[in-house]
Amino acid sequence: MFFNRRKMTGIIILNWNGWEDTIACLKSLYQIEKGDFFIVLVDNGSINDSVDHLSAWLKDEDKKHYILGQGETLDVNLQNKDCILYCLKENYGFAKGNNYAIDLARKYSPDYLLLLNNDTEVEADFLWQLETFIQANEEYKVLTPMIRYFYDKNKIWNCGGKLIFGLRKYYYGDDLASSIKEENFIPISLITGCAFFFPIDLIENEKLFTEKYFFGEEDFDFSLRMQERGVKMACVLSSQIYHKVGASTAKVNNLSKIYIHYLDRYMDVKAHFSPLKFYIWKIMERFNTGELKGKPSDTKKNETQWLLKVRDRIKAAWNEPLLLCLDQIHYLAMIKALSFIEKKNKKASVVILMHPKFLTDPVLENFKKFIDEVKTNHSTWCFKTIRGVENDV
Repeated sequence: MFFNRRKMTGIIILNWNGWEDTIACLKSLYQIEKGDFFIVLVDNGSINDSVDHLSAWLKDEDKKHYILGQGETLDVNLQNKDCILYCLKENYGFAKGNNYAIDLARKYSPDYLLLLNNDTEVEADFLWQLETFIQANEEYKVLTPMIRYFYDKNKIWNCGGKLIFGLRKYYYGDDLASSIKEENFIPISLITGCAFFFPIDLIENEKLFTEKYFFGEEDFDFSLRMQERGVKMACVLSSQIYHKVGASTAKVNNLSKIYIHYLDRYMDVKAHFSPLKFYIWKIMERFNTGELKGKPSDTKKNETQWLLKVRDRIKAAWNEPLLLCLDQIHYLAMIKALSFIEKKNKKASVVILMHPKFLTDPVLENFKKFIDEVKTNHSTWCFKTIRGVENDV
């Protein structure tokens, strides 16, 4: 399949139960003045009639579009502003959902790909600014626009950032746009999954995102891999979008999001760091999360009491050496657990207690992947998941 020689960008948008924000995003994209693009709009197994709403809007607005089921393809040459509504059978999470979309988009030979959150709206020239920059600065292979807050457009969400020993620091996060000192762009080593732009040959035969994360951390892992490969990235300040921060993850409670974040970060850093560097990072994170500073826990009193009751019941019924990890929010529980078992290399048991309110589907999916990761290096370990403990223990 071939296009004419005008550069074509495939824009990928992932929707999960957020059709209202997605339609607002589409409206802003269809106002783009310069730069040819097609859209691959992926519904990630929504359960709220998102597909019906999105297809109805595309039809009512007379937008040329095609509706495909998972695994289907289209034997046409996509033209400027064509849209494919690609319906996945289930919620595959951010990484796998985007990888499916990229596999489909590549069949139509775009020059560039742009991943864009569905809870964003864009300036009419944002795509043209990205294309112009990358053509004039070919050493930069991954770009992000300046991302401002949607509800306070003078304030910056971030301009990318930098990686610092397994930690992230955003540039100009929460600062006013008028405070930016750079004129054209900022070299970065950290990019968010909210919006990033790259030439199609960046990934060739590999997946853009590792699929061991169901929700969150994919962009951090991507940034680490780009750093390892020596790929240059930049924030193009003349390209601007607006982000309704948190709207795309609103269905997951805040504590669950925190838990997922720390669980994924443990897996991610362990995969990329040497044993010594990983050990140093764990110590730094213990300071960062407050454990070594003596800060009080943020866990609510009733949740702590519930956990203590469960702990007492388990202790009374357990005969083996036992470590109980009550920190259900941070991944420090898992760090302690692994250290406890590895230290003596003896038979021991670890119980990680989590309050039921944290047991959302994304948390369970990521925890399962964490266990699979551990079992790869510790094949003799046995893991069990025990459910059914009531709130009123």
